[in-house]
Amino acid sequence: TTADVEELLPTLKKDTADFLDYDSFFVLAPNNRFRLFLHRLLRNRYFESFILILILISSILLALDQPTLDPNSQLKKALHVMNIILTICFAGEMAIKLVVKGCFLHPGAYWRTPWDVLDGVIVITSLASLFVSGIGFFKSIRMLRVLRPLRFDIRGMQMVVETLIVSIPAVISVFLFGGFLFLIFGILGTQMFMGKLYRCNQYAFPNGTVIATKDMCVEGETFTCTAYDTCSTGLGSNATRYWSTPYRNFDNIGRSTYTLYVLATGDDIMTVVFNLIDAVDVDKAPVINHNPWAGLYVLAFVFFGTFFWINLLVSVIVDYYTKLASRQGDLLQSKEAKEWMRVFQFSAKSQDEWRMVPVPTNPLRQRCYQIVSKTLFDTCIIGVIMINVIVMTLPHRGASNSFNNVITVFNWVFTMIFVIEAILKLLAMGVRMYFSDNWNKLDFFIILASIPDLMSTFLEFGSVSKFVMVFRLFRIGRMFKLVRKIKGLRMMFNTLIASLPAVFNVGSILFLLTYIYAILGMNIYGGADSPFAGQQPNYSDFGDFTGDGWSGDMANAAYCNNDLMQCQYGKDYVIASLFYCSFLMIAHFVLLNLIIAVIIDNFVSSAQSEGLLKTNTFVDLLRTIITLRVFVRMLRIQIERMKSRDLAERQLEGDGRSFDLNKTSLYRFKTGPVLVAETGKTGGGGGGM
Repeated sequence: TTADVEELLPTLKKDTADFLDYDSFFVLAPNNRFRLFLHRLLRNRYFESFILILILISSILLALDQPTLDPNSQLKKALHVMNIILTICFAGEMAIKLVVKGCFLHPGAYWRTPWDVLDGVIVITSLASLFVSGIGFFKSIRMLRVLRPLRFDIRGMQMVVETLIVSIPAVISVFLFGGFLFLIFGILGTQMFMGKLYRCNQYAFPNGTVIATKDMCVEGETFTCTAYDTCSTGLGSNATRYWSTPYRNFDNIGRSTYTLYVLATGDDIMTVVFNLIDAVDVDKAPVINHNPWAGLYVLAFVFFGTFFWINLLVSVIVDYYTKLASRQGDLLQSKEAKEWMRVFQFSAKSQDEWRMVPVPTNPLRQRCYQIVSKTLFDTCIIGVIMINVIVMTLPHRGASNSFNNVITVFNWVFTMIFVIEAILKLLAMGVRMYFSDNWNKLDFFIILASIPDLMSTFLEFGSVSKFVMVFRLFRIGRMFKLVRKIKGLRMMFNTLIASLPAVFNVGSILFLLTYIYAILGMNIYGGADSPFAGQQPNYSDFGDFTGDGWSGDMANAAYCNNDLMQCQYGKDYVIASLFYCSFLMIAHFVLLNLIIAVIIDNFVSSAQSEGLLKTNTFVDLLRTIITLRVFVRMLRIQIERMKSRDLAERQLEGDGRSFDLNKTSLYRFKTGPVLVAETGKTGGGGGGM
């Protein structure tokens, strides 16, 4: 009935936007049954799970859809059919959301919600590529499907994205400052080294004459490669002579900026340094160590552009993250994740467990309690653990039998000491209370795992001996005892544990970003005519995306030769620059620094809980002192005011007059507060503060 719908409407509007306050497409009212039914469908957890499964399937299919697949193969046809089905499903979801939320005229409408806008753009481009797939432009926009994994409706990932979005103004200001530095050093580098890095790929003629100028390097002639020549074909092979510059050069402001960007990422810095030091002049070949002072240019940029600018970016992200976290609390991690991680953190005081343990009445258990509850016992155990860690580092290849026997004896001694420790704690705490602590369970498990390894030194286990040796790895867990008992290590471990949920969320976005760029790279550079064909890494399939030396990969994408020279600076260069530089910008400079911000924030919290930091900054301490002084001053004023009122009451009562506090005004003079009543008589208050 209509009454039931009106009663249900406030419940449906809870935790949603305001779109249910408005009509949808001027036809469907807020209390329309069909619209409310679709709204309940969107909020149904089974429907949400179904959409997530479709997104996951779509992401997997994107990785399988390789550019080199035969169009007539069964896999290609199956992928095409699945793409049609998924596009129809996502279009249906989009239609439902449009009916429920409306188009764009009111708050919360479909095209006014960022996540829905992303979804709508992907669906529209997917539909367009299906109906007009023969046009080259629509073949290109099909690659927008790689953004579909961003639709994963996982709160942790969305919190990271939302944090990055609200941090954009602060990050952009730092990037603008970085661009200013890049521009200054780019102009300086262009003025100093423009045209000076060119060289001939042949070092000297067969008669020993060094090729020192461009005129001597007659291009197009064939020569035999030697160890001094720049040849990718190998020694003794024939190569064609050319005069060219390395891919990282300073011939114009664009090339200079790119070279500086490579230096800022720390990739192949020394190659650029050697090229600048060896540079002579325009149209002259380099000479080894011709100008050593040119290395100061790179040193200055590494200091200002890498150390200073990148650390400034880190500090801004840390500061902005801290401000957001202080306002929202659960910025990159849910409250459930915080509670779950708190279980694995060590307490700030190692003696707290014994305050909770009742003193046994049994004389033997009471004696054990007196032993293990003392600080000296913990100190001795810490010393044994540290010696044990040192012993575990001593085994090496080629050790003598006597040395190995001594190590075995030490392991026996350590194991027996830890067994005795466990027995004493069991007697002192009781079985139930001992095993109620998770870290005691870990200690006991490590002891049990150490026994088979020790027994293997005296007994022959036959075919299972290799399996028994696996238990030796569990002895490393003894180091966790140090973490539990030493304040500094405990603080660092708690920082790690507290940061795990947020780091996992940021890492998931980083993995998703890598996945998207991997699919994008596969579609751009995975064809048969790819510049990466036959090389490693390549983009022929999804698995070969990551690799070190990204600037070298970018040079290959710009169709440089195998020596990273004779590059093409046309459309391929622009695409490669956008592809590689944007990935490094987002992944390396932003997301990884966001992880640093999370760790620093949790480090401060852990240090404060351990008593190593009393306040965050000196400003906080100063603010606390000022607040206390203001509070004390106001308290004194209030006390003086109450004294004046009491004195005025007594004086008026002595004269037989009534006293009305509402008609009494308080004045402050140098001599102190004075009360003036309507009677015209004045009562003096006490002196100043």
